[in-house]
Amino acid sequence: MNRYQNPVAAEVTRLKPSEDQSLLTSAATVLKEPPMTRILLVDDDDALRLTLRRSLERAGYETVEAAHGREALARLAEGPVDLVITDIVMPEMEGVELILQLRRSHPRLPVIAMSGGGRNAGDEYLKLARAGGAAKLLAKPFKPEQLLLAVREALSSQDPATG
Repeated sequence: MNRYQNPVAAEVTRLKPSEDQSLLTSAATVLKEPPMTRILLVDDDDALRLTLRRSLERAGYETVEAAHGREALARLAEGPVDLVITDIVMPEMEGVELILQLRRSHPRLPVIAMSGGGRNAGDEYLKLARAGGAAKLLAKPFKPEQLLLAVREALSSQDPATG
C-alpha cells in the first residue's frame, strides 16, 4: 500500500464478495435518511395554501395539497400522511366534517385546524374543531413560526385529540 492509498479502501478491496455485499448493505442502512414527514395541507384559498406549502417545504416537510375536505380524503386514499393541516370554512366539505371523518378512519392521525372566519366566528369554529379532535388550533392570520411550532408539537403528540 502506498502512502496515498486510503487504508479503509484497501481493507474493502481485500473483502470476499459476500463480505463486500454485507458491508455495503450495512453502510446503506446506516446512511439511509429517515423518510420525510408528509403533511396534507387543506385550504380553499390557493394563495394561502401556496404560502403555507412553501413554509413547510423550507422547513423540510413534504406536502400534499387539497382545496377542500372531499379532495383531502381522496389524497389520503392515495397514500399515507403524518399530519393534516386543515382550514375550517371550505366548500364541498368543511374542515370540522373532515376532522370528524379522520377521527373515525385514522384515529391517531394528528390534525391542526386553522380558521380566519371572523373574530368571534373564527374562535367558535376552532372550538368545534377542538371538540372534533384537532390536536392544535391556529387562528388566521398567523406567522410561519407559529405554524412550524404547531406542526412540531402535533407530530410529537402521542394522542391526536390533545394539544
